[in-house]
Amino acid sequence: MEDIDQILNKVTGLPVWLVQFLEKWVKKLPKVKTEIEKQTESMIRRLKPSVKPYEGKFNSYSILPLNGLDQEEILSEIKKITE
Repeated sequence: MEDIDQILNKVTGLPVWLVQFLEKWVKKLPKVKTEIEKQTESMIRRLKPSVKPYEGKFNSYSILPLNGLDQEEILSEIKKITE
């Protein structure tokens, strides 16, 4: 298989619309699609600890709770996080 630099050099001279079309078409190929998904999952796994450093240590909410939390409970959580 050709080196990626050689491929990029060939694509550089093509019209933008053609490159965009080819990119969409290539992404639909099963092997390419699988590789993209694999690399995406790998990046997410590496980034997750820095994006969510408190995951599993404290309560988290994807939506607002139906009943609001008590002020003391909120302050207690904040205090635990900052310790």
